[in-house]
Amino acid sequence: MSMLRVSKSIIGTALGSLLLASAPVIADSTVGPNGELPTAHTEVNLSPAQADQVKAKNLTAAILMHSTSDWSNALITGAKDKFSQLNIEVVAVTDAEFNANKQKTDVETAMQCRRISLSLLWSTLYQGQQHLNPQ
Repeated sequence: MSMLRVSKSIIGTALGSLLLASAPVIADSTVGPNGELPTAHTEVNLSPAQADQVKAKNLTAAILMHSTSDWSNALITGAKDKFSQLNIEVVAVTDAEFNANKQKTDVETAMQCRRISLSLLWSTLYQGQQHLNPQ
């Protein structure tokens, strides 16, 4: 795995943890798709050197939402603020309006944009359907 890919993965995980820290708890314990244990947002920090590395990459981001509300608008504002601090340009923000087909299209459209380095995606499960598995 290349260093750039690892860096993006680490950055995405760190930013996702920082930005989604206020998400409601759905279960007593959750794990990632490969059995990863959760990490508290308070344990995820970028050192000044890491922040400088992120800034130097001139990354771009897409924020893809399943819906918007006061809570998600605050999340988007916080994400844009954090991205700005890290010199990450937000090139797309979408609202799927609780429509799974629209969100699928939004994701597919965003994936076609070669400028996107990382994304923040907030989604709900669609009636047991598997979705958004970009492997």
